[in-house]
Amino acid sequence: LTPRWLEMQKTRKQELLAKGMHLAKVECTEAVGLFVEEYLGDAMNQTEIVIFLEDMLVKLKNSTFIEQVKAGGLKSSSEDLGDEVSSPVAKALKEAKAISEAASTGGAKKSTHNPSGEVVHLTADSFDRLTSDENWIVTFHLPGCIHCIKFAPTWDQVAKAAVGKYNIGKVDCSVQKHLCNKFDLEYFPTIKYLRAGGRAVEYKGGRTFKEIMMFLDHLPAAPSFKAVSAAELSDAVKSSDALLVYLYDHERLEAGDLESLAALAATLPEEAPAVYTCPDASVFSRYSLNPNNSPVLLLFKDSGTTRKQYRTPTGGRVELGGEEAAVVRAFVATHGRPAVPTLDARNAAAIMTGPNVTHVVLGLVDRAAPGGPAALDELRTAAAEWAQFVRTTQTDAAAAAEAAAAAADAAADGGDAEAARAAASKAAHTSGFARFVGGVQFAWVDAGVRGDYVARVYGVRRQDLPTFVVARPRQDLFYPAVGAAPRADGAPPAVGFTRADVRRTVEDAISGRLKPKYTFSYAKRLFRGSASLTGSIKELLAAHAMLTAAASAVGLLCLVRAWRARRGVRGAGGIGSEHGAIATHYAPLATGAGGGKIE
Repeated sequence: LTPRWLEMQKTRKQELLAKGMHLAKVECTEAVGLFVEEYLGDAMNQTEIVIFLEDMLVKLKNSTFIEQVKAGGLKSSSEDLGDEVSSPVAKALKEAKAISEAASTGGAKKSTHNPSGEVVHLTADSFDRLTSDENWIVTFHLPGCIHCIKFAPTWDQVAKAAVGKYNIGKVDCSVQKHLCNKFDLEYFPTIKYLRAGGRAVEYKGGRTFKEIMMFLDHLPAAPSFKAVSAAELSDAVKSSDALLVYLYDHERLEAGDLESLAALAATLPEEAPAVYTCPDASVFSRYSLNPNNSPVLLLFKDSGTTRKQYRTPTGGRVELGGEEAAVVRAFVATHGRPAVPTLDARNAAAIMTGPNVTHVVLGLVDRAAPGGPAALDELRTAAAEWAQFVRTTQTDAAAAAEAAAAAADAAADGGDAEAARAAASKAAHTSGFARFVGGVQFAWVDAGVRGDYVARVYGVRRQDLPTFVVARPRQDLFYPAVGAAPRADGAPPAVGFTRADVRRTVEDAISGRLKPKYTFSYAKRLFRGSASLTGSIKELLAAHAMLTAAASAVGLLCLVRAWRARRGVRGAGGIGSEHGAIATHYAPLATGAGGGKIE
């Protein structure tokens, strides 16, 4: 092997490095401990290991192997190793990637995403033509908007960084008014992710270069699946909130299987898990599956801590085309949401301000730190326990509703009306409580990546991690974590990251026993309030044009009358008496007479 390995190093090192392969070796006579632990520990007992090493050392001392190498007795070439690298699994992986790419581009010409690294100015004539076949990230702006002017250099920087990856565009809404009206824009600049053939998704994250690039890096490259090796699949499962994986043995793949997978992936909603596939049959044993049952569809959630297998309605082979595609989509919709999703720009609006959301338990965790994975496990356990608590309250609410209905029927038949009213009151209370606790959501932020956001909004420093807060996003409020139990010395309880800490903090926040903090300073809250009031007035004026015109006319008339009255007071004439009548008419309001009050 040695000459083949050395020749491969010389001729193919750079090529393999480009594929993520590193060439290395371990001298096992010197690193005996590593060799035994990593490669022989599970295969041999101690006696066998000693005999093996002694035999190997004897052969090296006799120099038989070395002499053969020097004499050129071992003939080989890098071509042999090249054939080994291009194994049947590798060939199947290459074919799967080709099918995925063809599905992503619709079989059309190869995509040329942002070849020049420049922002493309989109117009009504070019918009549909350019965005119908490829994904775009577009900002809608106005030339006179100060926020748009400040943001423009950042958008240019994004275009340069996204060269060859993402199409970056902009629309001037002062010119393309009809085009902008299609997107119901509320403010400028507005950034939207336009998926080819799909709906537009508004980006609601920060407007810094780092935050936008983070959003782009988490976008699916195309509405198709991603073909990966066994090692890549393992990494993807560990780093993903949710993943739909199509496992198959390449020797058992049937014509049209991967095309059906691509068609299914293209019809899944934006918030659905990413779709991966792996043609390596060795992965089946990793998940205790039988390769003879290939293909298999698995749904992984919460970094692979939970897994659910899709079963066909008939119990037969997984077929993703035809009517079964709708069944798979229903399976993903029912089971695809992770217990604790990662909060990012794509899902922030749904998690933080969804229609039924009351509180959000937000884990602030550095996944790469030593305590990060354990903290996430505790948060997921707390979320599961809370979900069970919600199910219990919902069951109680249903039972109370049935009891109230029975009491009402009994009262109608001449029974106890007071008991019926008490049962109805209890049912209403129980139902409301169930809805309220059901509005508690769980999520987490990777504070190792978004440390600036965590420190700015929640005042949490890196040395405070891992921790969590209970947020009330609509009110810009949050409750810091509290410890599970007070300390014996009377000091404040130590804040940990256990499911008990999470449960206690949530219950104390809901019951009002905790004092909330604001996510914004007083100055920012005052500014936001003023801006909101100004915006409300503008919306009122825009929505009621006739009312605005009438109010303006009345106001103008009052100004004219007041001006004429002032002239009458200064000079001689009858206008002064009219002014006096007006003053007398409004006097009770000004003095508070008759209960009147000016605020």
